Amino acid sequence: MKQYEADSVFVGERDEDGYVLWEQNDILKLDIERLQEALLELRRAFALTAYHYWETSVYQWFHQENSETQSINLGNYRGLTKTLNDLGNKDPSLKNIPDKYLCTVSHISNIIKHTSDNSKAYLSKHMPIELVGIIKNTPEIYGDRPQIYLEEHHLNWIFDVIAHSGPIANPNRV
Repeated sequence: MKQYEADSVFVGERDEDGYVLWEQNDILKLDIERLQEALLELRRAFALTAYHYWETSVYQWFHQENSETQSINLGNYRGLTKTLNDLGNKDPSLKNIPDKYLCTVSHISNIIKHTSDNSKAYLSKHMPIELVGIIKNTPEIYGDRPQIYLEEHHLNWIFDVIAHSGPIANPNRV
């Protein structure tokens, strides 16, 4: 973009009166905006996938320990953390107590997936310093629904929380 603006060559189209119909820098600005939006969506997808990975790991461990049990719904975050704690008590050396911020990651996921007002209210009272500013309202785009805006360091924080929150696929660390 800077190179284009520094060059003196006009790239674009003018009408018969010399009015600029479009110019290359406008196209480049739109490309940059689209890429920024795509990166934001990709970061949201990574955060959601990380939390779902944790949920799936708890389910896999539960069914490994209870192979005779048919597939059952272990519930929401509270049910899954209870199941994880129960399973972890069988072998305390695994230390599969969820990270104290896993509930925060759960609420972030709920906002990303469901634009949950309850999760927004929770996070407004319990937001860790590392994540301050990730919730934004852009009414002209999303109405009054909250949105999550993540940077790379936010994702790293979320991944660390997930990594300290339970089994990696199963208790054997496979």
